[in-house]
Amino acid sequence: MQAVRERTEVPPVRMLSRSSSLLPLALVWLAGCANAPPPANCVVLEQHVAMPAEVVAAIVSGALRRELPFCDPVRAAGGVLAQAVGSGHWRVGYCRRGGEWHAIASHRLVVACSETGDLHTQATALSPEETSARPSDPEFRLEVHATANGCTLRGSLPALLAPSVSRAMALAQDPCTAVPGLDEPMLAAFALHRLLAMAQLADHDGDVVLAHSLRQRGARLSGATAALHAALASHALRTGDAQQAADHGWHALLATRDVQLRSTLSQHLTGLAAVGVDALAWRTAARTQLQAGHAESSAALLHTAQRLLAEPTLDYRLLSQAHRLQHDDHAAHANALLAREHAGLHLDLVTFAAELWSLPAAVRPAMTLRTPTAATAAAPAR
Repeated sequence: MQAVRERTEVPPVRMLSRSSSLLPLALVWLAGCANAPPPANCVVLEQHVAMPAEVVAAIVSGALRRELPFCDPVRAAGGVLAQAVGSGHWRVGYCRRGGEWHAIASHRLVVACSETGDLHTQATALSPEETSARPSDPEFRLEVHATANGCTLRGSLPALLAPSVSRAMALAQDPCTAVPGLDEPMLAAFALHRLLAMAQLADHDGDVVLAHSLRQRGARLSGATAALHAALASHALRTGDAQQAADHGWHALLATRDVQLRSTLSQHLTGLAAVGVDALAWRTAARTQLQAGHAESSAALLHTAQRLLAEPTLDYRLLSQAHRLQHDDHAAHANALLAREHAGLHLDLVTFAAELWSLPAAVRPAMTLRTPTAATAAAPAR
């Protein structure tokens, strides 16, 4: 860049990030840029990030492509345009020709997250015809140099484009900042990789709630994998949320190309649709889980059955057994009391609870129970 004639101090663009480990992005406003037409405001960027150089180049190029949608003549081809300068050195540059922006590139970069959460990058060289047709004198460019512990992003670009690059880098380093900004494919792939890695760490630390929340956040990204949706569908089914299980199951079916996995998911979705509104089927599944000793999943399935068709006497009996299996005596007694009241029995609670807890869930006929609700009175024998 040639010498600047005038310098104006303007507050830097604020990076939207909660991570304390992010290095500040140096944004200095300069009045006048050597090759840019007026108004010639440019922003100088310099930042070191702990990310691979090719990934940073792809994220920056993707952010600029969103602001300059006609700069890529083959937008539907996948990947973004960048120029390979040397080993570990990438350049993202643009120039104007005939009033339109054109990318200066030698390769098309693709960043993808695998089913297991691993990050993969691919650089495909452009054909000689594509390379020769592109200009070689950029009006602005950003250089990405690999370092021992990441890479350095350095260069200048028009002021109107700086916030997009700044936000993309902030979201790449802290994908929990805001999901709505993560719709660019290259950025979404890297953010999904980061979210799945954070979820694995949360699982290792025993924080199941945080791990599930991170996976749900990743499932809302455009590149969410079939394995992620299938895992979330299984989790929803275990907790008795049939609607969420169906939603994630369909997303997994649409995202996978594995014929065997598609067949398995189709069978699960067919079975889920068959019992989706059948309260009896959900209660049967809850009894099966209870007999197998899975009290938590049994209670979750029973919760779904209650939402479809409430049968207080039967439901409270099953819940009492589930809490008894979890050694929660207070909750077990409370549900036994409610089951006795709804059945209209005058037995002593201790006797009723002892009988309830001594019988397996599947051998107690529901026809011996009477509830004050019409729905229960009309229900078939269990």
